[in-house]
Amino acid sequence: MIKIINNNRFTIKQTNKIKKALPCFRIERNRVIESQVKMNQSSKIDISTELKYDVNLSKETIHFLQPKKNDYIQLRINSIESLFNTITVNTTTVQKDQNKKFTWNILKQTYKNKYFIKGRILNSIKGGMAIGFCGIVAFLPMSHSIPSIIGQINLFQIVSLDIKKTVIVVSQKNLKRRVNQVLRKLASRFIFLNESNTKK
Repeated sequence: MIKIINNNRFTIKQTNKIKKALPCFRIERNRVIESQVKMNQSSKIDISTELKYDVNLSKETIHFLQPKKNDYIQLRINSIESLFNTITVNTTTVQKDQNKKFTWNILKQTYKNKYFIKGRILNSIKGGMAIGFCGIVAFLPMSHSIPSIIGQINLFQIVSLDIKKTVIVVSQKNLKRRVNQVLRKLASRFIFLNESNTKK
């Protein structure tokens, strides 16, 4: 634990020591800490971070969370201020990141298992169409599409997934084949039932 005297300003060296000591600063995009709300009044919110310096909740965070006493909240560290000896945190970005990670995990499983996924045709773009699903936009090449209307919800299959570049390519080529397979199975069952009834 690094002890900080609040009466003095942080030097750049001290600030760097804090960043090295906190695990949340070791990964640039995951600077998240869990805190407990100790007191919640109209003018002030105290939270316990088990760290010996003050934490300022942004107005956006307070409005978004409306935390109650003893609630546990996850906070992203936005900045450590060397002038006022405080850190500024936010929670809305944490939730957005968690939702994104959850969405990408679903998409990875969908891609791995070659499942179909529902999406909405947003608009025409060069070489194909933009497809929206789960808050993410994918690319549908014209050569992999079937006749559709903009705004229509349809089924798609992910054929390429690059998480680092956040690029997704989808296709409808297998959709027609899969539909035909299902129709053939239904037709064969229907014929079998008719033959059974005829024999009776």
